[in-house]
Amino acid sequence: AEHQHTHTQLLARTGSLAASELALEDTGAGSESPLVVYRTNAAALIGRGDVDAALRALSEGTAAGGKLEGDPAAATEIVGMHLRAAQILVNTQRYDEAREHLAHLQGNDTFNAWGHVLQGKMALSKGRFAEAEREYRLAAEKFDTEWIEVDQGLAAAYLRQRKWADAIVHLEAVLRPDEELHPHDAAMRQELKFESEVHLQLLRARLALGQWGDAQKNLAALQGTDDAPKAWQLAVNYLRESGQTSKASNYLERLRQRYPDDPGFVLQQASLLLAQGRVTQAELQLKDYAKAKPASYRRRLALAQWYLDQQRPAKALETLEGLRQASTMDRKSTNTREILTARSMLAMGQLEQAKTVIAGLVKNPDTAAVGHVLNAVVADTNGQSAEAQRALAALALANGRQDPANR
Repeated sequence: AEHQHTHTQLLARTGSLAASELALEDTGAGSESPLVVYRTNAAALIGRGDVDAALRALSEGTAAGGKLEGDPAAATEIVGMHLRAAQILVNTQRYDEAREHLAHLQGNDTFNAWGHVLQGKMALSKGRFAEAEREYRLAAEKFDTEWIEVDQGLAAAYLRQRKWADAIVHLEAVLRPDEELHPHDAAMRQELKFESEVHLQLLRARLALGQWGDAQKNLAALQGTDDAPKAWQLAVNYLRESGQTSKASNYLERLRQRYPDDPGFVLQQASLLLAQGRVTQAELQLKDYAKAKPASYRRRLALAQWYLDQQRPAKALETLEGLRQASTMDRKSTNTREILTARSMLAMGQLEQAKTVIAGLVKNPDTAAVGHVLNAVVADTNGQSAEAQRALAALALANGRQDPANR
């Protein structure tokens, strides 16, 4: 499922909900300081979505604190405000500014631990997954509390490095009972309801390790959720790749009846027929699927996807043509249409037309990562290696922004 959060919710996610407040709570300082009003004001401004005003309030607070020499509570509060500012800046991808505030966290283990969390988030956003792993592990070593944010960050870093067994440990930790969590984490998990996302990642990791039996509990937990079709598609792929084609085929027959409008299953079924050399039957199945509900955008997109996968981009474009002007198409289908159109154009050598479509993909947060990949393909085709590298660097950043650990 796509987990969309408002800007305020993004800033509030997990330990970042109030990293500085939690750190102040742990140090036993903050409430006695006259500077607390600045932090409180910044929190209210964040609640209204006014990021720049919140940062100004924190800056005013640190400046005022500089005049209170010899006040231990004020000194702790100042560091807490630097942490809060860094957290805001990291979550809004203003990394250079964030580093200036992170430099003030040295010398206090609690604040420094949160600093490592933020460094880990920055590393994830840039595609530096081994570095992210190191930062989150350093945070875990310094904390007295086992925070969900650290487990999520480590899980994300391990998943990106295909360290499946390590990822499973931390994904399971995210799902531990409420009574084993800090009250802040228990409340946050209830509010954001990301258990489905975690079960999907656990399923992916366990299937990668061939743990079909253990994966069943995650598959069961996902039933009735928006992620159920995706989970079943992962399961079918596993069965097929492990040589259990008959079992995969039986699953697909039942799944197509359960999810008649989900194109993923008919595409998997057609792919299975193709692997058996039944090319005509595979194509006929996709055509019949699209014709059964001519008004269904998803079914026609599935047929276009099939043609593209079969290296028939002209047929894919022909199928997509009637959908290009559709104004009532839902967001997910619109995104798929644009991606398939760009890929088809590239396959046909229509680079200039493709670049126009790709530009739109890059501007859309949901499709930015794909857009950067396609930009790299265009640059490579034109022999522009430096431009291709820039596109790949942008891809790493886009991937970090879409990573669950960074939401």
